[in-house]
Parts: sequence; structure tokens; C-alpha cells
Amino acid sequence: MPIYNFVDVDGQGFIEAFRRAMLTYLYAFPVYYAAYGLMVFLPLRRLDADDLTLVAALDSGEVPSWRRWSSSGGQWGGTVATLAIVLVLYVAATPNLRTDPLVLGVTAIHLASGWFCMLMSYALTYTRQHLIEGGVRFPEEEGASPTARVFSDYIYLSQQIQTTFGASDVAITSTAFRRTVNLHNLLSFAFNTIIVSLMVSLLLINASA
Repeated sequence: MPIYNFVDVDGQGFIEAFRRAMLTYLYAFPVYYAAYGLMVFLPLRRLDADDLTLVAALDSGEVPSWRRWSSSGGQWGGTVATLAIVLVLYVAATPNLRTDPLVLGVTAIHLASGWFCMLMSYALTYTRQHLIEGGVRFPEEEGASPTARVFSDYIYLSQQIQTTFGASDVAITSTAFRRTVNLHNLLSFAFNTIIVSLMVSLLLINASA
């Protein structure tokens, strides 16, 4: 049975196209999100501090600004959070979906992979911004000049902001970097609070039905 038959919607046109788009997004994008996150994580985790700095410098100088913007944490995070809200609301509003264990399981996997994608995209953004412009001081750095970092440092920073809405023991020292962190905070709040709450409510309603 095609996955599009999970929902019975009368009419054609826009409603049918939207239904197909949402179900395609539900089933296909967890793989896409996970693949993107791994494509960021696996190559960069192997680099030492000098190589990571060189990659950031080359990326800043050679990659067009529109491509850097399209792969930035804010762009990815905003897209993931917005589409996730639409997806969860659509599943909750569609009886045939919200009572289907397979759909609920795939939705949970979808949200987890989206969260991972946002984490990695912001870790990449923080790597670029810090190594090129500065703006962060890690706790073991005594002076004002940043020492060379490895990618796990930026994963740590991204994880702290995405889970606790703060940089914890990492000092944010520039206005530009603070703007990036503020946007990450807002997107993380939307994802962790609104989206997860909707998903939990959906599961509870289904369990009590």
C-alpha cells in the first residue's frame, strides 16, 4: 500500500499536493537530516586544530556567501524547526496518522534527526565564525587571543546552547557571535519546548484513546 493512502482526504489540487508533500517529508527527510549531520561531523572530527583553522579560512574565502548562508546554523535551524512544527500539527490533526504506530514512530525519528541536524549545522557555524572572526573564549584560554580549537569544542558549544539555552562555561565576547547564539537559543526553544510538547501530547492522546 502506498504511504499516501494513510490519509483519506476528499478533493484534489492543493490539499492533495500538500498531503503528498507532508508524507514525503515525513518519510524521506529523517535520512536527509541524518546524512547532513554525519557529513559535517565525520570529516571535521578527524582534523587537528591547524587543519580545522585552514579549512575554515579556505571556506570563508572561496565559498560564495550565499552558499555559506544556505548551510548556516540559522538557515538550517529555522527550516528544521518550522517544518517540524507543521509536520507535528499535521499529524495531530489527521486521525488516520495520529493513531498509526508506524507514523508516530517515524515522526519521533524525524524529530530526533532534525535535532541532530540543527546541532551539527550550528557547530559548523560556530567553527567558521570563531576561527575567522573570534567571539568566543573557552575556559582553558587565559588570554584574550583564542587558542586553536578542534571540532568537538564547537559541538560542545552547540550542545550547551541547544539543551540549556546558554553557553555555560564558554564566554561569548563579540556582538556578532552573540547574535548567532541568540538565534540558536530561539530556535532551540521552539524545537525543545513547542515541538516536543506537541509530540508528547500527541502520544498521550493516542495512548488514552
